[in-house]
Amino acid sequence: MDRNSVIGLILIAGILVIFSIFNSPSEEEQRLIAQQRDSIARAEEAAQKTKLQVEKDSSKTAVLNNAGNEVVVPATDSSLIGLNADSLSAVRDSIQMAQESSKLNERFGIFSASAKGEKKYAVIENDKIRVTTTNQGARIVSAEVKNYRTYSDFVANSDQPLRLFDEDSTSIGLRFNMGNLQLNTLDLFAQTTSGPLLKVSGENNKITYRFATENAGKYLEVVYTLPEDGYAIKMDINVVGLESEGVASSLEMNWNSKLLSTERLVDNEKITSSVFFKYTESGRSYLSESSSDQLTLEANASWIAFKQSYFSAVVMSEKGINYDGSQISINMINSKKYIKEYNADLNISTADAAKSNVALQFYFGPNDRDELAKFNNGMEDIVNIGWGIFGWVNKWLVIPVFNLLDSLGINYGLIIILLTLIVKIIIMPLTYKNYKSSAKMRVLKPEVDEIGKRIGTDDPLKKQQEVMALYRKSGVNPMAGCIPMLIQMPVLIAVFRFFPSAIQLRQQGFLWAEDLSSYDSVLNFGFSIPLYGDHISLFALLMAVSTILITRMNSGQMDTSMPGMKFMMYFFPVMMIFFFNSMASGLSFYYFISNIMSLVIMWGIKKWFIDEQKILAQIHENRKNPKTQKKSAFMQRLEEAQRMQQQKKNGGKK
Repeated sequence: MDRNSVIGLILIAGILVIFSIFNSPSEEEQRLIAQQRDSIARAEEAAQKTKLQVEKDSSKTAVLNNAGNEVVVPATDSSLIGLNADSLSAVRDSIQMAQESSKLNERFGIFSASAKGEKKYAVIENDKIRVTTTNQGARIVSAEVKNYRTYSDFVANSDQPLRLFDEDSTSIGLRFNMGNLQLNTLDLFAQTTSGPLLKVSGENNKITYRFATENAGKYLEVVYTLPEDGYAIKMDINVVGLESEGVASSLEMNWNSKLLSTERLVDNEKITSSVFFKYTESGRSYLSESSSDQLTLEANASWIAFKQSYFSAVVMSEKGINYDGSQISINMINSKKYIKEYNADLNISTADAAKSNVALQFYFGPNDRDELAKFNNGMEDIVNIGWGIFGWVNKWLVIPVFNLLDSLGINYGLIIILLTLIVKIIIMPLTYKNYKSSAKMRVLKPEVDEIGKRIGTDDPLKKQQEVMALYRKSGVNPMAGCIPMLIQMPVLIAVFRFFPSAIQLRQQGFLWAEDLSSYDSVLNFGFSIPLYGDHISLFALLMAVSTILITRMNSGQMDTSMPGMKFMMYFFPVMMIFFFNSMASGLSFYYFISNIMSLVIMWGIKKWFIDEQKILAQIHENRKNPKTQKKSAFMQRLEEAQRMQQQKKNGGKK
C-alpha cells in the first residue's frame, strides 16, 4: 500500500470519529429518550392490550451492559439507537413485564392478580382429625385421623396418626367459567393472613382463602371451619361481586385421589373399596368393587364417598350435589402404596348473585356406623353389612348385641364368644327342631338303604317314590329339617358381612391373633402358595376341622351310596381352609366357636332330649294310624310331578 492510500484511510477514520462525536446525543437527550420509552411501556401495561413484537433471533443485536451481561434488543428498533447498555437492559425488563402481564390477563382475565404467589401451608385440627391446606388452589392436601394407626405403625408401635391421603396423591380443585375463559383454582394463589405454616385448633376455627381480582369488590373465597369435635370440616365457597361473569352458575369441583393403604394386605383392602354415593331420594349405591367403573349421576346426590376398608373421605351437601354433568369413577391400579384411584367431577353450581354461597362438608374418618349416623343422611350405609334380610339380621340382631357386649369393656375375643352363645340360644328352638327331624331320618335310614338295594340304580324315580311313601307312612316330613336350617342361614351369612366391616375389631388382639380384623398367622412360609398364601391361619384351620366333625355327625341321614356324595361332604370344609386363610381372624374365630357350640348342643340334645328308640317306636305307631296314610297336598303334588316325569321318560305311555 503506497503513502497516498495510507493517508486516505487515516483521513476517512478521522472524519468518522469526528462525525460520531458531533452526532451522538448528550446526556440530557439520552435521559429524555429513556423517560419517553418508560412512559410508553407504562401506557402499554395499563392498557393491557398491545404487545411489543420482538424480531426473530437472527434479527437481534446483542450488547453488553456495565455488569458484563449480554442484553438482546431488536436491531431494527430505531427508538433504541444511542441508548447505553444499562438503559437498554431496563427497557428490556419493562418490555418483558408488559408481555407477562398481557399473557396473564389473556389467560386469567380479572383473576390475573392471583396468578402468581408463594406457596404456603396451613394446618387446622381438633382432637379427631388434622387437615392440611395450601393457598395454591385453596385446597386440602392432607387428612390425618387421630387415635388410629396404619397396620405398619401398629406393628412398629408408632403413634403416628393414620393418613388417608397426601399432597402427592390428591387434587381438589374448583373449576368455573368467566366469559370465554375456563379457570381452575389449582392454577391460582389465594391470599391469606397465614405465614409459611399456620396451625389452628380449638372451637370453630377458620382458615380463609381469597382469590383476588383487579377489583377489590370482586373475589372468590374459600373458608374452612373445623368444629371442636368430630371428623367433619366445613367448606364454604363464597362468590362475591362476580354475578355478571357467571362464576357461581358454572362452578364445579374436581376431586381426584388415590387413598393410601392402611391395612395389612392391600389386596384385601381393594376388595371392599369403591366410590359409594346416595341419591337424595333413594338408598345408597356404589360402583364396582372388583373392577374399574364409572357413572354419570342420574339424580341429585346427598354425598359422594371415597371408601376403603375401614376409613372414608366423603363430600356432602345438604342442598344436594347437582346431577347435571356430575360423574364419578373408580380405577384399578397396580400399587402396594395406594388402594385405587377415585374420581369425582361434581356440579356444585348455584345461582349468580352479588354474593353466592356453596356450603359443603368433608368427612375424613372411620367407617363407624354410629359416627356416620350422626349426619342423619344415610351415611352409615357406607358400612356394607349386607343386602336384604342379611342386612336386617345384622342391623337388628348382631350389631345391637355386639354393641351391648362392647359396652362392658371386655376383650373382643370374649365378646365374639358371648355373641356366638347368645345367637345360638336365640336359634335354639330351630336347632332342636332340625335335630329332631334329622333323628327321624336317621332311624329310617336302614329301611331307605334296603329300598335302594332292592331297586338298585336302574330306576331312580321308582326308588324315590318308594322312599317318599315310606316317609308318609311313618309320619316323617323330609322337609322339616330344611326349613329350620334355611332360617338359620341368614345369621351365618350376616356375620360374614359384619365381622370384616367391624372397625371395633381393628388392631385388637386375642390369643395368638394380633389383629382380629386381619388374618392370624402361626407360621410364615417366606413364599406364597397359589390360592393359599404365605402363612397358616390357625383359626381358619380349626374352623375347617370343626366343620368336618359336624359333617360326620350329620352323615347318618345322608345317602352316601350316591356317587360323589362322600367326596362332596369333605370337599367344602377343605376349600374353606383356602378361602378363609387370608380373611379376618375374627370371622374365622366366630365360625370355629359356632361349630364347637353346635357340636356341644347336638350332643346335649341327643343325650338328654332325643331318644331315637322312642322316635322309632313312635314311627311304628304312626304307621298304624290311618291319618298318617293320608297324603298331604305337598305329597300329592310331588307324586303327580313324579308321574308326569315317568310318562315323559316312557314316551307318553301311562
